[in-house]
Amino acid sequence: MRDVMLFGEGWNGEVRKVADGVHRFYYTPEENDQRFRKAAFSIFEYRSFNGKNYWIGFPVIEPSLSDIERAITKYQPTPVS
Repeated sequence: MRDVMLFGEGWNGEVRKVADGVHRFYYTPEENDQRFRKAAFSIFEYRSFNGKNYWIGFPVIEPSLSDIERAITKYQPTPVS
């Protein structure tokens, strides 16, 4: 399992665990969860300003570099090994 920061469709870099080798993550919220919508995220490797690589996922529009860096600081995902 690896950490992926999700962006878009209500997500702001929150971390979810996905299986190794997954390049698409499909999310379906619980019925009463109004924060997020059903979405398919494409997963990419991102090299941070701190020199480490992280996995990010987004449905269509790539998040800004500042949003990604802020999420790394806030959620502290495990870097790609």
